[in-house]
Amino acid sequence: MQAADRELARTAYRPEIDGLRAVAVLAVVGYHAFPDEARSGFVGVDIFFVISAYLITTLMLLNLRRGRFSYRGFYIRRINRLFPALLLVLASSLAAGWLLMTAFEYKLFGKHVAAAAIYLSNFLLWHEAGYFDIDSELKPLLHLWSLAVEEQFYLIWPPILVLAWKRQWNLVRMIGAVAALSFAVDLFELDRDAVATFFSPATRFWELAAGGFLSALEDRSIDLFPSHKGMLAALGFLLLGAGFLFNDGSGPFPGWLGWLPCGGAFFVLAAGPTAWLNRRVLALRPLVSIGLISYPLYLWHWPLLSFAHIVDTAMPSLVTRVSLAALAFPLAWATYVFVERPIRFGDGARGGVRALVLLALLPAVGMLGLVVYLRDGFPGRGFVGEKRPAVVHEPAEPGPGCVGRAALPAGLADLCVLHLNAGHHPRIVLWGDSHAEVWALPLGRLARERGFELIVLRHDGCPPVAGVWRPINSASRTACETPGVLRQVEDGIADLKPDIVILAARWSLYTQGWMRNGRLLKTNGFLTDVPVAAATRETSREALMRQLPRSIGRLQEEGIRVVVIRNPPVLNWEVTNPRKSLAEVQVTAAEHDAASRMTDGIFASIPGVAIFDPAAELCRESCAVERDGRLLYFDDNHLSPTGALTFVDPLGALLDRELAKVKDRR
Repeated sequence: MQAADRELARTAYRPEIDGLRAVAVLAVVGYHAFPDEARSGFVGVDIFFVISAYLITTLMLLNLRRGRFSYRGFYIRRINRLFPALLLVLASSLAAGWLLMTAFEYKLFGKHVAAAAIYLSNFLLWHEAGYFDIDSELKPLLHLWSLAVEEQFYLIWPPILVLAWKRQWNLVRMIGAVAALSFAVDLFELDRDAVATFFSPATRFWELAAGGFLSALEDRSIDLFPSHKGMLAALGFLLLGAGFLFNDGSGPFPGWLGWLPCGGAFFVLAAGPTAWLNRRVLALRPLVSIGLISYPLYLWHWPLLSFAHIVDTAMPSLVTRVSLAALAFPLAWATYVFVERPIRFGDGARGGVRALVLLALLPAVGMLGLVVYLRDGFPGRGFVGEKRPAVVHEPAEPGPGCVGRAALPAGLADLCVLHLNAGHHPRIVLWGDSHAEVWALPLGRLARERGFELIVLRHDGCPPVAGVWRPINSASRTACETPGVLRQVEDGIADLKPDIVILAARWSLYTQGWMRNGRLLKTNGFLTDVPVAAATRETSREALMRQLPRSIGRLQEEGIRVVVIRNPPVLNWEVTNPRKSLAEVQVTAAEHDAASRMTDGIFASIPGVAIFDPAAELCRESCAVERDGRLLYFDDNHLSPTGALTFVDPLGALLDRELAKVKDRR
């Protein structure tokens, strides 16, 4: 190892920075342990971004100025700083997953371990986000997305700084331009793809660049209000408070509101160690002590809470959450004292050797995760809390897909998942959210037997109702986030002039919200029909009351018969959850009727609409989830192929009745 690597200059220790770290990590722990009470705690991550880039850039510029900087030394220090605790948490989580997770859960977890080991968690989470994504609480490594963003930044930041230094560029202007460009991308994408904006390094780099910008100012001896350090600290505290006050997670992030926590961290750091608030508040020993263990505390707290969610299949009790959040502190302290410090600050001459070992071990743990994924989570393995054998999904019947897609009207081609008997008579269109593919199975069988034309249009997370949309959010994406999309679909259906249009959806999703495992998800399914309006349960119900009669009436005016498939009973838990008995999974007929009452009333008020009710076949006092040993559900609301195909004959009888009412318009 070269002397330059051993003798990299270090910046002077500033206890108030560890105090600021403590504020950030306590906010994140509070947010994860008490999401209803600490709804804005997630902005602690943004504070971390500013602190991290400020320290790293300051260190780099110090060594560049002294002629001691080397890439080798820089990355050795990064590896010895970050890898030990991460390795311990990943290995421990893999062991915990073996004991606590179902095969399906463990398989997905293995993929997350592999991504975390190469710092690509943000891209994996970005790719996974969508209608069928599992709850975030069931992903024990969810929090590692922020570490991935940081390390992606530090792969490109040193070469950029070194190039700028060698060419004697103005670092303040250069870093300011990087921050401005990244923030512009953030604003541009915010309303187009909130998921991408949240996880993409391109839309997050400005937060890190803000810390680098302050470092560049200090490097050029540009002092912000040199005689008013106390005012700078006060401004920083004020912005931090505003960041916690105004960021409640209800809208896409970061955007403009991201400047509040980032600006707060910026001004607190700019105020320096002599400012009264920094010296008397952030430099307090308890905060400094927490700041010193903030990295392992961040790593440990979420897997503990997430595994509790997994075991309980619901929000853990308050006592459990408090206990696990408290347990994260001694675990973090032990990791810091016995793992992180000895490796990070051990014999400097062997720092490179330690880094090489760590550089081999982390991908090895990632490979173990990949093995778990490729082996389907080791399905023969038992786990704690198992009440019945795990369910293996039966394969759906293979279909021909959408034949003749290009000939369909504008707006329909991308939604078409099945097209049978093109040009035949009569023509039936099935339009719906993800439930359309469920009902495509029995209708497809009928189309093959009877020879009628069938076109199936699937729009996940979007009701088959023109005039409504789901406002964008950071939890998942749907195609109907753009107003007017569903109107275009309805126009295309009218152009087809079908004899019957069948509307299928999880209707209760849009009136009750997305309930899964007994609680309302952030990705709640609520709608609106008012421009630039937030979606709530109230706006969703009002929108359906206004737009459902209009949308169905428009089809009826074209001489089209309209059939509505009432959604099947929504179960208490996913039927695939072996921690719950089938009796616990079931709902009663009364519970199903109560959840469907809102849309039932709307449909009853529209003349001429035929209703097909799966509950008539499934429910007596309680609603069946299996028949002859075969499950009738795929999850908690979609019927399995077996479940769907039990309705071939009842659907055929309904179509006979409706076709008898159709006048030959051809």
